[in-house]
Amino acid sequence: MPGLLLDLRFIESWGVAKFGKGRCTIMGNGRVVAVARVKAKKGVEAALRAELFSMREKAIHEKGCLEFAVHQGRDESSLFLSYEKWGSQEDLNLHLQMPYMKAFMEKAPEMLVGAPEISLWTD
Repeated sequence: MPGLLLDLRFIESWGVAKFGKGRCTIMGNGRVVAVARVKAKKGVEAALRAELFSMREKAIHEKGCLEFAVHQGRDESSLFLSYEKWGSQEDLNLHLQMPYMKAFMEKAPEMLVGAPEISLWTD
């Protein structure tokens, strides 16, 4: 079964590419699941929550978005987890190029403690 080459340039732009040269190979049917975990800086938890839920509302209308959920930590309200399922890597790449995603990536360092923890999966 051929592997799917994942383009992780968006992760490199946040300075968290720890996957060799920003690329990795997975096996699967072409669907891509992205799981991101972030921690809000003190005092911006509500603002980050609003940003993440706003992104979700826009993303669910994009081509190839099969599922998009955002969760906030129960025990630590500064932690957020997003789970996104996309029909293909191309769909995910198009999502990451949306103006609202680029705008979020620019302001993320002001809102986040450290770099996001992002992992990519297949189902």
